[in-house]
Formats: sequence, C-alpha cells, structure tokens
Amino acid sequence: MMAYNCQACVRRKVKCNRASPKCSWCVKYSQECIYRPPPKPRRKKRKATDTEDASVSAEEDIQERLARYERILRRHGLLDVAEDRQGGESIEAGKDIENSKANQTSQVDSVSLTSRSGRFVSEGAKSRYINSAVWLSVGDAQLEDLSDESDGSSPPLLPVESLSFDPIFGTPSRAPQSLLHAHPSHEDALKLWRAHVHNIEPLCRILHIPTTTEMITSVSRNPATATRSQECQLFAIYHSAVYSLSDEDCQREFYSMRSFLLVYYQQALRQALVNASWLKTTEFTIMQAYLLFLICARSYLDPHTLWILTGIGVRIAQRMGLHRDPGEITHLPPFEVQMRRRLFWQLVPLDGFAGQHSGTGISIPPSAWDVRKPLNVDDAEIYPGMEAMPSETKGATDMIFVLVRAELSEFYTRKALNWGGKDGKAGGEGDDANGPSAPLRSAKESLDLIDEVEASIEEKFLRYCDIVTANVVRLRHRIQPLLNKEQRTSISHTERRSLCDLAQKILDANNAIHSHPGLKPWLWQVHKFYLWDALMCMLKSITASSSSHSGASSGAPLLTRDKTDAAWNRLAETVRHHPEIMTSRRVTHTSIWKAMVEAWSANPASSRTDGGDEPALFDGLRTAVSGETFGLVPNKANLQANGSDHGIPVEARDFGSDFAGSRPDVVALEDLDLQDWAFWDELLLNPASEVG
Repeated sequence: MMAYNCQACVRRKVKCNRASPKCSWCVKYSQECIYRPPPKPRRKKRKATDTEDASVSAEEDIQERLARYERILRRHGLLDVAEDRQGGESIEAGKDIENSKANQTSQVDSVSLTSRSGRFVSEGAKSRYINSAVWLSVGDAQLEDLSDESDGSSPPLLPVESLSFDPIFGTPSRAPQSLLHAHPSHEDALKLWRAHVHNIEPLCRILHIPTTTEMITSVSRNPATATRSQECQLFAIYHSAVYSLSDEDCQREFYSMRSFLLVYYQQALRQALVNASWLKTTEFTIMQAYLLFLICARSYLDPHTLWILTGIGVRIAQRMGLHRDPGEITHLPPFEVQMRRRLFWQLVPLDGFAGQHSGTGISIPPSAWDVRKPLNVDDAEIYPGMEAMPSETKGATDMIFVLVRAELSEFYTRKALNWGGKDGKAGGEGDDANGPSAPLRSAKESLDLIDEVEASIEEKFLRYCDIVTANVVRLRHRIQPLLNKEQRTSISHTERRSLCDLAQKILDANNAIHSHPGLKPWLWQVHKFYLWDALMCMLKSITASSSSHSGASSGAPLLTRDKTDAAWNRLAETVRHHPEIMTSRRVTHTSIWKAMVEAWSANPASSRTDGGDEPALFDGLRTAVSGETFGLVPNKANLQANGSDHGIPVEARDFGSDFAGSRPDVVALEDLDLQDWAFWDELLLNPASEVG
C-alpha cells in the first residue's frame, strides 16, 4: 500500500485505497494510476510568542510608542508641522492626531487610462502615474504602498548653526531646517499675497485663489501650523510677489531693498523644497511651488542649470501623471482635473524656454502628452468638492492670458513645427522623433497657418483684449515667415520693405507697452518678451539703407534719411527699456552688439553726419565686439530712464553660490518660450546676415 493518494483520485477528489500498482478506482474506470509524493509544505514564518510580545510591550514606554505613531502619520502626510517640529509633543496632541486620522478616509483610486497602458494612482493630495510592467502586475494594495518616502522616517530638523553649505541646490543644507524664523508677519504675508494675486496669477493661474487665500490667512497667523507642502507654497508666493515688485514698492511696503527680499525668500523657498523632499514627492502643492520658483528663476539662472531644473519638473510631472489628460478618469474630481491641466500648461512653455536657451530642444514632444487645455472659467466657478464640470465661459475670464498662451503653444508644437512626421506627429520611417529637424514650411504656408490660429484666438480671446497687446501678438507672428524666407533665399524688395515695416511696428508696440503706466505691475513678464528678432531686422535695414548698400542694389533704399533717424530713436528707446542688451553676454545680445556697430558705421544718425559727437556707447560696443571685454556696464541711471526696474531681476551671483552680502547682478531677461525653436536655432547660426 502506498503512503499517499494517486494523482487521479486527488484530481477527482475521491477516496483512494492506495493499492499498488493501481488503486481500485483507477482499475474500475480504466484510468492511469500514478503515485506522486505531495510537495513539501511551505515553511511558515516564525511568530513572536506571547511572552516575547509581552516583553516588548513592557519595554516600550509612552514616548517610544508616540514616536512610532508619529512616523506612521508622517509617512501618510497626516502629522501637523507644529507637532512635527517640537520635540516635546504632548500625549493629548498625539490623541488629537489619531482622532483626525480616524476621521479621514484614505482611498486609492486606480483607473486605467483610455487607450494607454499606464495606470493612474491617486491617494489624497498625492498622485502617481505607473507605466511599468512590473508594477502594473501587482494589486491595489501594493500600489498603495508605493509611497514617496523610501522609509517611514523623516530626518530631524537641524539648528541653523549646524548647517553646512549644499553646492547642489544652493541651500545651506540638504538636511531639513526649521524656517519658522523666515516667515513674514501676518500683515506682510497678506501684502505679499495681494501682490502675487495682482501681479503673478493673471499671467500664470497656477494657484486657486479662493482656497489659497483661506490657507494664507490662517497659516500666516501661526506659521508653526503649516505643513511642509504649505510652507513650500507660502515661500513660493512670497518670492514671486517680491520678484514682481519694483525696488520702490519694496522700500515703501516692507522697508527693505528688493535685492535683499528676493534673495531672502528665494533661499527660504529652496530650503522649504529640501524640507519637503521635493525630488521624491508627488504632492500637487509642492509641484505648484516648484513651478512658481522656475517661472521667476528662468530670468537669472544660466540656461543649462535652468534646463536641468526644468527637466526635474518634467520628470516629477510625469511621475504624477500630469502629462496624461485626467478627463477620462472618472474618479478624479472636476476641481482636481482643472488644476492639473492648468499646471501642465505652465510646464509646456517653460520646458520650451529652457530647451531653446540651452540648445538642447524641447523635452516634451507633442506625442508624449495628451492634456487638454483648461476651461475658460473664473476661479470662483471651480472649488474643491464640486461634482460636475462648470460650463465654459465665452468671453474674458481669469484664464484669458493663460489660454492665449496655451493656444499659441499648441499651435507651435503641433502645427508650426515639422516634428519628423505628418500632422505634427513624431515617428515614421526616416522621421526624426526627437525634435524639429526638417525645414519649416514656406512663407505662404506659414502665413496661412498664422491666419488660422489668429482667427481662432481673435474669436475666443483677442476681441476682449487691449488692441495694443493684440497687435503685438499678430505682428510678432507675421514677421517670422518672412525672416525664415530671408534666411534661405533672396526676397524681393517689396517683401524686404514689408519686413522692415513690421519690425518697426513691433518695436513701437513694445515700447508703448513698457511706457504704459497701467502695465507696470506686469512688466516682470512683458519685459521678458524681448523682441530681438525685430531689433536685428531694424539694424540690418539701417545698414542696407546706407549709400554704399543702396547704390549696389536696385530700387529705393529701405529707409529714407528721416526714417533712419526715427529708427535710431526707436532703437535708443528699446535699449532703455531693455538694459540687459548692454550687460548680458548671451549670444543674442552679442550678435546685436555687432549688428549695431555695423549699422552705425554704415549709416549713423544725422547728428553724427552733421559733425556731432558720437555717443560714447559705441566706443564700448566696439571694444566688446573686438573681444577686449565681455560685457558693458552702462550707468544704471541712464539705463533706467523710465524710472522702473521691472524685469531686471536682482540675484546674487550664480545659482550655487552663497548669497550672504553679495551684490545683485543685472542679467538677461528674454522669453522666447513660444517661438519656433528650429527657426531661432538657424537664425543664430548667422545672426549678422545682410537684409539686402
């Protein structure tokens, strides 16, 4: 008799008499009788005995248990900063936290995106986008355990005197540091918030004004109650508010220099991001704070550092799933859907700006994301807890500027660029899926595309805007196809004159915007849209209008003597509004130096031809162009003749330097985040080409 049942009886779940060589059941039904020993039982994990449990429980005092509970709460983001920062937390505080934890529901929404292999996981204020075969094969319980932290512990806060310098991010230390001392007073916090709402949000719409107002009003009274994510958001608001103010505003409202406040709050913001473990987090509020930091920092960071830091933002956004439109994910509330879309559409132009200036290209090609544009609604129409999407407004709302920029961003990335494939889609045989490499469309095709997008923007937005600003948008886009053609072939005299007229109108509109007192709060942004292409075109037109050039070419000169003098006056005003032209060492500005010297030598203003003295500026320009110096430092009073320092960011040295006691530098501020990157790259290869 065998010691175990045969396989046939095991499968049929019948009694086996274990006879050898065949059991009675297999004999009766003519089945093959196979005896196979069963597998060895799995070894069970050793459990602690009751005696051991009692011993551990006896040795664990109240403070140790409280610390363990705090680690659990901290891991799930449920521990208030007041208890997190103070070493002597009371038992009652621990009970309150446990009660609040019991009242909160931590629910994981795991939904597959339509036509995508990835999976979206949302838990409270955090979200993750999983697109790994390993993680997609596990259950929801394991996905829920996929937290931001590598373990449940948080490093302790260090006193200020124990900090060491961190060369990676420019903060005093990569270790958490208490920032209670860095918070402004309640009154100053509200002033900074009002400045942010008025100066920053109309052009960004990253934050939700009503809910953020409640948070700041409450937390600024007692900063110790702020969570680490809230602290990031607070210092991002303070930093951006100071960035948008003039030095006179800072002196009047806060009795401090703008340079000091800007460095002070920037340093606090960086440390707050370190405290919140920003590289590992997926919290939406921390991502908002980081993007606010980058929007301001793009004006004073060197292009390569900005590209790296923007790339970090792109990676965090991808980990959060921001690059996938949440519209099909029914578990996400409408409010969160709109805020996620708003945030992503700030990242797209920022990534383009960083990629163009660093020469590395765009990190997020059109085929890598499918996010719809946010709705054209006011902040008051969306709120946490809303159950249905609001109806979109036809007309001007809080989102009008952001949506115009999103419309243009989509136009350039999906239509204006040749992304190696048809209809703006990357891929295909012989295509370059990494970026725009094929020649751009012809001038006529480009103008047709511009007519199309212009009609759309006019219908949706520009009819509700100031006509001056609307004209700048139109003129700026129409000059590019002509410049594109001019770079490749000989254009006609009529087209060349049309190009010159467009450049004049663009510079006139740009100067009008900088002189408009009503636009002063937003000059921090307007100033960055420095139209160096129009300036270069004007300089080449002046050179081509000289007697030597005009005699060698057919047709009348592009500019008469009176128009040449007017052009020089126009250029002088542009330089006053853009002093970074003479202080920056970027290739766009050094190219302008060379073109300006050539234009003045070939066709100076009438005051010079009539025997007047040459402006001292050109002596410095010639020296700089010859390579004897690397930049010009003109008199600040002369550069700021318009009485405003908007758009001239005050920053201390380089990004990784120690800011204590340093003098601010004047650096370049141009924003080409909506430009055709392939066109600008090609134009930079030959910046001094002749118009004639």
